[in-house]
Amino acid sequence: KDGIHLMLASPHYFPDMPKVQDRFFQSQYYFYVDDIDDLRERVIAAGAEPTGIIDQPYDMREFEMPDPDGHLLVFGQDIKKD
Repeated sequence: KDGIHLMLASPHYFPDMPKVQDRFFQSQYYFYVDDIDDLRERVIAAGAEPTGIIDQPYDMREFEMPDPDGHLLVFGQDIKKD
């Protein structure tokens, strides 16, 4: 909404990339967001089927979903305790 940080990763960067919804992906796009819960609710309201939100050990709260072109979209919110 207000700004975006985008991280791109080729499939060669993650040779053992897990499947999501029984699919492998051509590439992964990582979007840093400010309100992961609100975004996931809006994504679902728009008809998409994201994964559940997971608190990762690297201090990010994330969900994933495939796009129609075979790419994996990952959305994450920094949850570091300062």
